[in-house]
Amino acid sequence: MLKKQKKLIALIFSISLIGVTVYGNVEFLKGQIFAETSEESSISEIRKTSSAERNKLEKTLVTELEKSQIPSQQVERITKEATEDGWVVGKYTDFIEEGGNKISWKYGEAWSYTYNNNTWIYGDGNAIGAALIVNDNFLPGTNELVWGGGFFWANQAESVYAKNPTTNTLSRSFAYKNFQITIFQQLLDDGAVEVSYQVTNKTSVAQKIGVSQKVNILDRTPIRVLNDFKGLNIAQSSLALVPDPETMPNWSVGNNGKLNNFVGYDPKTVNGVGWESGKRQPDSSADLKENKPMSIGNADVVMKNPGVMVQPDESTIFKQIVKLGRMVPPTVTLDQKSGEMYKNERVKITGTIFDSNNHNYRLYLEMDDPDKTLIPLKDFKNVPYQEVQPYEASIEAEHFTIGEHMVSIIGIDEYGTSSVAQKISITKKGINGTPLIQKVAIGESIQTDITKLFENIIGNEPKLKSVSPVDSTTVGFQWADAVLIDADLKEESFKIPVTVYDTKTTTFNDLDNIVLDVKDTALTMSELTTAIQENRLNELILQKSEAEAWQTENGEAVTIEVMSQNVKSQFGQYEATIKAIRKDTNKVHTKKSV
Repeated sequence: MLKKQKKLIALIFSISLIGVTVYGNVEFLKGQIFAETSEESSISEIRKTSSAERNKLEKTLVTELEKSQIPSQQVERITKEATEDGWVVGKYTDFIEEGGNKISWKYGEAWSYTYNNNTWIYGDGNAIGAALIVNDNFLPGTNELVWGGGFFWANQAESVYAKNPTTNTLSRSFAYKNFQITIFQQLLDDGAVEVSYQVTNKTSVAQKIGVSQKVNILDRTPIRVLNDFKGLNIAQSSLALVPDPETMPNWSVGNNGKLNNFVGYDPKTVNGVGWESGKRQPDSSADLKENKPMSIGNADVVMKNPGVMVQPDESTIFKQIVKLGRMVPPTVTLDQKSGEMYKNERVKITGTIFDSNNHNYRLYLEMDDPDKTLIPLKDFKNVPYQEVQPYEASIEAEHFTIGEHMVSIIGIDEYGTSSVAQKISITKKGINGTPLIQKVAIGESIQTDITKLFENIIGNEPKLKSVSPVDSTTVGFQWADAVLIDADLKEESFKIPVTVYDTKTTTFNDLDNIVLDVKDTALTMSELTTAIQENRLNELILQKSEAEAWQTENGEAVTIEVMSQNVKSQFGQYEATIKAIRKDTNKVHTKKSV
């Protein structure tokens, strides 16, 4: 009877241990969610797991923990349903390796990703850290994101490891302060790794939960911003970092040690934006250019999610993709070798594009300017590997000056890998010329000699078709409309700046393009006395002289003032010097009025 009681007590104690272990390892079960479908594990997803869903998942796993004299030893048992999902019990030494790319656990703690055993993180892979953002603030002691700190390196002793060979995924689940964190790393078919941080709220109230990550890049060579500002590429080391735009929306780059807290964003707060805005934040309004190299040197890369509301016992997830090595560029063909067009026309091009190692890429026109400006032509999304995509695109005349240009058609994938350039010669035909400033005296007409109306004339036998008349009855500025026509009967319209002037009152500063018109005038004694008493004599002089001035190239007004005058409150002849000042250059032109 006593033996039966002992067996019964032992059985009850064993069941109790099983119940405690199942409850303490709920995060391991969430690996099943991660592996359910390719759609559910897409990079654009934010998943929240409800308490009811967690309870349902617990029924699929029974974990038995047997304590021995070695505190860290764990013995676990997985049900048939969990095994069919592909998850097996893991350990901190687990790794998955394919094609030279390898995922594992650094010291059993931080996720590790290498190519041919080479890391991309400074300090032998240690210069990386992450911290939770809770209710818009870092948790105490974690705001500096010290290398080797944050939740990456926390609680290795109580971590539960799992491995899914079917989906090439590793997971580590552990308690961290008032939260449960599971780090997933999945080796994708193109050799990249998708890293996910799943955070469960273990408090009794809703919390706004976010995450911030900082890493010091080993490679010091120039970086490039990826298509649509979705991340960065370092071509020298075949590295790409792609924060998930939905779950890790903000990212930035800066010199090592200068991006602590939220300094890498604008404003420098939890809600600040980074390089995803297309601007080189922080403290800069300079536009970023896709796929163009820029030197940072010893660079830190930061990324964050300011936070989402998470109810008690619910979870949220934050993702990114890193690609190291095995960069295979798209392959592009082009059917045309040359093309011609006039203004407002376009050249149609055709060809094919495919990629053996990427599903998403873009076709670009690379210009022949010093910056090698890239103009997007067409996007390709979710294309199967090796599937050849025919394309038809247009090269617009507005991107070119008149003349011949040797440009290129290239493909760039989402990791920033560029194809071999396909050259094409584009000739923009047309008529052009630089309109010359015209001076027309009162009562005269504008001239019709093309060589006096324009300089630098180019085109196929261009001629002056017409020029509009000007109203030469009043001094002032006007625009005249001129039309040039070439041998192909193509026309081009131009605006010609015209100044109508009076030989007696108008003077020009041709060097600085200033015209000043001032009339001689007479003041009555009454006007003079009143103006002196009211301290507005200069104003009266400008009014009576009808002084006006403008820029001869475009008619914009310039500042007018009385530079000097010797007028006295008595009868006589006096002089005033009127000054015109350009607002843009501060250049001056003067004229005397008697």
